[in-house]
Amino acid sequence: MGVSGSGKTTVSGALAARLGVVYAEADEFHPPANIAKMSAGHPLTDE
Repeated sequence: MGVSGSGKTTVSGALAARLGVVYAEADEFHPPANIAKMSAGHPLTDE
C-alpha cells in the first residue's frame, strides 16, 4: 500500500526477478469493475 506512481510495482517486480520468485500484483486480483475504477484514478472504498 502506498502512493500511486511511486514505483511500488517496479521495485517489487525487480526484487522478485532478482530473488527468482513469482511476483503477484495484488491489483490483478480485483474484479474488472474495481480495476477500471482504479485505472480511472478513483479510490476504492469498503462499500
